[in-house]
Amino acid sequence: MKSEKKVVISLLFVRPGKIGGVEHFCKNLLKGFIELHVENRFLLVVSPELAQHEGWKTILNTFEVDVREPGVNARLTEFLSLKNQSHIHLNLNYITPLFARRNITVIHDALFKHFKGYFSTGKYVWLLSMQRFTMKKARTVVCISEAVKEDLASAGREIEVIYNPIDASRFEPWQAPAYNNKIRVACLAANYPHKNLETIITAVAYLQSKGVDAELELIGQKPGELVGGNFSEYGQRIADLLAEKSYIFASGYLPEKQIVEKLRSCHLFLFPSLFEGFGMPPVEMLASGMPVLASDLPVLKEVTRRHAHYVSEPKNPNVWVSEILNIMANYEATCLKSAEAAADIQKAYHCAHIANQYLGLIEKLSG
Repeated sequence: MKSEKKVVISLLFVRPGKIGGVEHFCKNLLKGFIELHVENRFLLVVSPELAQHEGWKTILNTFEVDVREPGVNARLTEFLSLKNQSHIHLNLNYITPLFARRNITVIHDALFKHFKGYFSTGKYVWLLSMQRFTMKKARTVVCISEAVKEDLASAGREIEVIYNPIDASRFEPWQAPAYNNKIRVACLAANYPHKNLETIITAVAYLQSKGVDAELELIGQKPGELVGGNFSEYGQRIADLLAEKSYIFASGYLPEKQIVEKLRSCHLFLFPSLFEGFGMPPVEMLASGMPVLASDLPVLKEVTRRHAHYVSEPKNPNVWVSEILNIMANYEATCLKSAEAAADIQKAYHCAHIANQYLGLIEKLSG
């Protein structure tokens, strides 16, 4: 890199275990910079909570770190910060600082436009204002998929597409468990309404009612653990659906080692989401070699590189049932194809490969 100035990355918005895929995106990108041996060029701004978190210590110890209290509103603190104005800022979650002159800002999605009910009026106005400001102010805007780029309707604004980095070592290589007429499926997703978990709960219940021995591991933050809105009514619907279903295990948020343990005995990964900017869990599962059945969303076809199986009517439990049974009827062939897909996924989303693309953008701003 030509410039002697630092590249500032604020991680004040990261709440460990609370923001899902964005947290893993940040971690994986930093791992990529470490692999490329350029970590000395970066200054990370972190909260005391993040600095002391066991899951982050190894990474943070590799970089120069500025520990700072985020205040009541971390994103507002980032936006108004007067520090490091002369440096390049790599903003990893939609906020472009008001006073920084050279910015690369990542927009992960425009969820707020599609699910307004998740947000208060104030939060919605803030998100809309920040997106509009970023589209005008940031020197470079990055989207994490072509689908997000199209959703932003940029009106001529140049936008770079750089996919999320995937750490293939996060989950152990999946080994197909024996299939003896008992189907075990898994889903890893925070329990937001748009994740469409009700549909697969209903689908597995239907399998059981028809005499098929089926179990579902439902992993991810429960409605009461979510940030960004009031999901109590939705949480009650999920609780009612799960009542007296001993074959569905809703474990909530789990450390990664426990997730690996649960996935080890599962035959198939389900991802029924109705909206994604990227969708890291199905890509991570494909990277581990596990078969994936996902909603037939353009973005999921894009990021899974068409290596998954897809459900054409993601809100129809009967279609999920049919696809699950079809896959399990050809289980050995499915597992062979998934093993072949893993190498392609790992290469396409390797942390260093993605980090190198960001370095290219940084070089342009450094010149």
